Amino acid sequence: MPMRSVQHKLDLTIATTLDCNYSRFYCFEKKQKAYITEKVVNNIISRINQKQGLKHLHITWFGGEPLMAYDKIEYFNSKLNLPSSVYYTTNLITNGYYLTKDVILSLRKNKIDAIRLTLDGLKDSHNKRRRCKETKDTFTAVFNNIDTFMEHEKRYYAYHTCKLRRKKQARVYRVV
Repeated sequence: MPMRSVQHKLDLTIATTLDCNYSRFYCFEKKQKAYITEKVVNNIISRINQKQGLKHLHITWFGGEPLMAYDKIEYFNSKLNLPSSVYYTTNLITNGYYLTKDVILSLRKNKIDAIRLTLDGLKDSHNKRRRCKETKDTFTAVFNNIDTFMEHEKRYYAYHTCKLRRKKQARVYRVV
């Protein structure tokens, strides 16, 4: 768990899992059925509580696909008890496949302020690189989730990362 601290600010990047729903040939992580445990979550909270003079806590939820362990994010937030003087922000890096209506409606309760959605180019290249058991068209599934997200979270901050080859960059702006 990388930890950065500048004076009274603490930045944590927490991997909820190394597992992923996609089969990506280029992924830097070895796909493992490893998930964060409640014991580890409690230890992280304990370390946060030991930080003297904390004024700002920022957490990035990360993983193979962190939404595969969304219950641990919910558990973390149910156990975290910060003083009101601590400014708490979070963001989530996701491939968007499990960004369902239920998850979307619980984001604020779980104090997730921003979402970073990752895509692998336009539909054809994305679907070739990001395959899963449930569907061959993961691109459309993710964009349907984005539509649902936009329908329910009008004031939310979301951004995406899209891997593109130079010749396809101009076409992606028509999609976004």
